[in-house]
Amino acid sequence: MGLSVSPLFLSGAFAGIAALILLLSLLIGHAYRERMLWWHGATIAAGLGAQLCDMTDVSMLCAPFRVLQVALATQTLRYMLGADGAVRGASRASTWLLAVLGLVLVVQFAWPPLYLLMFIPWAVVTVFYMKRAWAQGQPWISWLGVGQLAWGLQWLVWLYAAISGNDSFRAEVTGLAALALAACSIYLSMVWRSRLQSENSLRVQAREKVDPLTGFVMPRLFFTQVNDAQVRSMNLGYPSVLLLVRLQNLDQIIRERESETSEPVVLAAAQAIASALRPQDIGARVSGNRFGVLAEGVATGQGAIELATRIVAHGLRGDDYGLQGSEMRFQIAGLSITNLASDVSVLLKGLEEVLSEMAAQSSGPPIRILSSIELSHALNGNTAK
Repeated sequence: MGLSVSPLFLSGAFAGIAALILLLSLLIGHAYRERMLWWHGATIAAGLGAQLCDMTDVSMLCAPFRVLQVALATQTLRYMLGADGAVRGASRASTWLLAVLGLVLVVQFAWPPLYLLMFIPWAVVTVFYMKRAWAQGQPWISWLGVGQLAWGLQWLVWLYAAISGNDSFRAEVTGLAALALAACSIYLSMVWRSRLQSENSLRVQAREKVDPLTGFVMPRLFFTQVNDAQVRSMNLGYPSVLLLVRLQNLDQIIRERESETSEPVVLAAAQAIASALRPQDIGARVSGNRFGVLAEGVATGQGAIELATRIVAHGLRGDDYGLQGSEMRFQIAGLSITNLASDVSVLLKGLEEVLSEMAAQSSGPPIRILSSIELSHALNGNTAK
């Protein structure tokens, strides 16, 4: 006994798919401010309206809905593919098509069959547009092409029903199937396009926020993060530590490796520091061989010393970071910024003064964690000089 599926069931299924894509287009378009999804949703709504009028024999509204659907589909195509570069000529052609469709939408009330003649100019403009944009729209434009073919199939079904006079239920099911296919494939291409553009936008923003050499945040963003951490510390009592790390033997490593630039050594130092940090810690290269580290949730004392010790230990393993036979000797000065309302430049100036004192000493521990009083003394001593 074979399984039979009624045409009414298929019509409901295809109409439900199109309605679901319509709902998703409107919701996601509103959430993410994607106007192309609004245009797509309006196109699907017009297509469903045309199919409903066709199935209920409301012929007076059928033609306007079909013309409106083609106009909205053309506008959606224009919005997705743009009007610059190779598609400029196609964009101008689609503008003329929209003007003609607007005229047809008015005239067809006097001569309903007029809209059937719009299939050829729509197909010509669409093929012209897709051909011009095919190279620059990869990879998502393939699904857009499937959607345009589905729109064309729906038009051919309408033409066949109008010319043959055979407005059968099978033709209605085929039209709904084409509508559902167009809705899904174009929606998929829009989501794909939006994702690629979002990733590109993030990469552009990352260029402004991330140091391309070290992978740390840019100093300006780091200073902002330190200021924000000070506000949280003052308002919530949340402990935070600021470290200034200096690569003491940068010049020595460069000479040993006979390197023309310091970039490979700086990169290795950044990787060593990054590997010692926790996921929530923030690092930045504040000058040539100096790195800033912001560690929130770490109080001055044992926690800060443990973090600084990890950085020093990772630096000694130069082989792990591409510096075979070399050790990176870090000197670290740090302080708690909890309840310490000072400008970041002032804090770093004090830590820099401490690092200078440590460098002047031939021997001594590579880590020094300051209290607020010691920071004041360091700043006052620097001012006196």
